[in-house]
Amino acid sequence: MTISRQTLLLVLMLFFLAGGAFYYFTLMPLKAKSAQLSADLEKEESYLAALKKADVKNKEQEVATLPPKFQNQVPEAPYLEQIMLDMTRLQTISGVEMDGIGLSNSLENTADQTGQGKPKATKFTPIGKAAGQEGPTFTGLENVSISTKITGSYAQVHRFFQEVNQLPRVIRIDQVKITSNGGNNLIELRPSADVQKFTADVTMEAFFSPALAPYFPNRLPIVVAPPAKHVSPFE
Repeated sequence: MTISRQTLLLVLMLFFLAGGAFYYFTLMPLKAKSAQLSADLEKEESYLAALKKADVKNKEQEVATLPPKFQNQVPEAPYLEQIMLDMTRLQTISGVEMDGIGLSNSLENTADQTGQGKPKATKFTPIGKAAGQEGPTFTGLENVSISTKITGSYAQVHRFFQEVNQLPRVIRIDQVKITSNGGNNLIELRPSADVQKFTADVTMEAFFSPALAPYFPNRLPIVVAPPAKHVSPFE
């Protein structure tokens, strides 16, 4: 069987056409896609390198921050207005009668002639140890002394101190001096003695540290309790 020259040329032509079509429709798109992927990869690598460089720069300039809960416990400023509002709110909740609130800022008391407060060290006495024994010392921790006189029953005074311990801010109860309101000097500190009223001179301390200001980006908002739902007798 002999193949004519025309048939051979036709087969060769079809072969070249098939090869050209394969290159044009298959290899060329793959080559273009490969070039595009290479360009995208190069762009992503340059972007990642820029991010790493920026991250290193941010870490060098970054200032550590403390959680908001810590700022509520030991803020960077005295926030005397908030303390006054909290004490007034506790008076309403507990039902005690409060005879004035005295506030004293240790930073103002220790200010020198330039008006700048002098750093001091605050010592704490561990529970169960005598006042003369050494406790942990915190430098730069200032305090606000809170003094007040409350009058009420056992349940009311007990509720007042419970609410003090539940405040977001750390408040230490330094001294409580109890006196009887009646002629009888015997004071019954038990729930069944609710009828008996007594007076307690209370001294407390709240703490703050101006050195923590760089770690708190925003000042604390003043929280005002919502008005009580009292019914007006004139309505």
